[in-house]
Amino acid sequence: MWPSHSKSASIPRQHRVCVLAVAACLPACGGGGEELSATASESHRQPLSVAVQPAAPIAQPSAAIDTTPTYDSLSGMLSLTGVPVNIEGGRTCYDASLRTLSTAPTYRLEVTSATARSCANPLPAWGGFDAATGLLTLTGLRVVMGADSRCFNVELTQRAAPTLQFELTGARAMPCDDPSAQFTMAQTLSDGAQRTTLAFAGLALLTGNLEAQSFFPPGKVADYTGFQYLRDNDPDNMGHNTSFLTRIANNLLFILKDEQLAKLKALAAAQLPLSNEYGLRRFALMKAFRRLADGDLPLGSPGLNLAAVQTASRELYLLDGQIAFDRAVLYADILRSLDATQLAYLAAMKGKGWSSWPDVTDAQVRNKLQGLPAGTAVAVMTYASDLYSWWAGSLAADVYFCPERHGTYFGSFYIKDAPAIGHEGYSIDEQLTATAGAVLVDAGLGYVNPTQAQLMSSLVDRQRGHLYGTPGANIVEVRTEIATLLRSLQDPRTSPQTVQARVQELSARYGDLDGANNHAYATVFAAVKNSLSAEQKTKLTALRKTILSGRYADGTAFDFSGAATAYLYAEPIKDSTVLVPYLANNDRFFAAP
Repeated sequence: MWPSHSKSASIPRQHRVCVLAVAACLPACGGGGEELSATASESHRQPLSVAVQPAAPIAQPSAAIDTTPTYDSLSGMLSLTGVPVNIEGGRTCYDASLRTLSTAPTYRLEVTSATARSCANPLPAWGGFDAATGLLTLTGLRVVMGADSRCFNVELTQRAAPTLQFELTGARAMPCDDPSAQFTMAQTLSDGAQRTTLAFAGLALLTGNLEAQSFFPPGKVADYTGFQYLRDNDPDNMGHNTSFLTRIANNLLFILKDEQLAKLKALAAAQLPLSNEYGLRRFALMKAFRRLADGDLPLGSPGLNLAAVQTASRELYLLDGQIAFDRAVLYADILRSLDATQLAYLAAMKGKGWSSWPDVTDAQVRNKLQGLPAGTAVAVMTYASDLYSWWAGSLAADVYFCPERHGTYFGSFYIKDAPAIGHEGYSIDEQLTATAGAVLVDAGLGYVNPTQAQLMSSLVDRQRGHLYGTPGANIVEVRTEIATLLRSLQDPRTSPQTVQARVQELSARYGDLDGANNHAYATVFAAVKNSLSAEQKTKLTALRKTILSGRYADGTAFDFSGAATAYLYAEPIKDSTVLVPYLANNDRFFAAP
């Protein structure tokens, strides 16, 4: 039997506005309000039994059963496939159906059937039921309204009733993922993806140095154009090949008119100082996190100063917001200027993958970048790929981020990407984050003990509120509003000044949230490092060398296990004196004794 919970489900004050908002946009189910009230009353007089079938003793499936939960507004039925139910340390999964009993003053649903089944491996990324709290959480619930759909992150709280019933206590609108997409926001936010990604960042900090921490792909800045979504969901699985961006950018450069391309070049030149400033300012936080991990604290300091970390993070995100806004204004202008021939060319690319796009060579577009400094040329290529992903994508794609989008100060990008730099056609191992990160959260792999693994895993819960769990104050909601505002600039009637002001306000909030999470990451990483034995450190260092050394396809050996120079994004910094002002006064990041 799906376990029951006796808590009464009163609606928390902070959720009431959200609940009213979702109730307003969901049509009444099963007819008018009077009919719904009668249905609810009938249910109380004759409680509906829940048919729970025992699970057959079958093996765990190798692939995830991850059908996104769906609510049909016409029938009032909520369908859950393989929903995990956690009770007293154990877990059982069910295929369940819930019917709507009433919609006012809020939605109330009743379980009508629940058939036990084997759990998917990994578990579904969209939520589950926790008997201890009585909460049923559903990430990306798709509400079907005839031919249209809207999506929400919702919380349903079990209520005291003769039958198994839930009441809507939290609902936040979000863009709907493409049902055919392999990588979605639900997958990104899943505990499994977050756990191994955070552990991978920890592995990078524990085994690396400040120089490796500084390596940072420029595409992670101002990432509201859906490019990451496009590459993660490339149907030809070429999204993480170094030629992916090149092929998109070359196609755009091939069709852009001189006056359109001139605008991209002008933007690249104008933004270069701002982009460089963003990259250089990162060093202050990276150094503080490195000092904490190495035990190099000011005398008597107990650890990092949260307010100082958040302030530095906020300043970075304000730069990020300005960069994103300036790009969006220009991108929107260029997209509106595309003629019928250009639009037809892009339409022929849309919905297809790398292998189906025209193979426009570097030689065919070389003259269009001739004379540009290297940094400006790279920026123009980035902008060109952004133009396509923004035109071909959606709001859901703009909001999407890969699991490693946050916590970027610890060196994980160096481990993943350093061998690929300068080697066109090199494919980055998409499973590396999961497989290497697992060594710090799975004691059975022999690198850490259960206590250390649990400490590292605790970050999933510690960051949850700031990442997506706290209504009105989480990264997903902030990104959604920023992406919505920027996409609105494609409409010439939108006021850029109004958008800019709000984007900057939201970017500051984004920085505070991400700063708080990074404070937690750095603190836990340092605690784990300080608990490692000499043998554990040796094994982890050897693992790093295994990952970062090998041979390219042409037989050339490489070894990136040690970073000898600092980077500004992916370019080695030749004159280290530029870092002096950014590394100065680093004690400000540490709490007073």
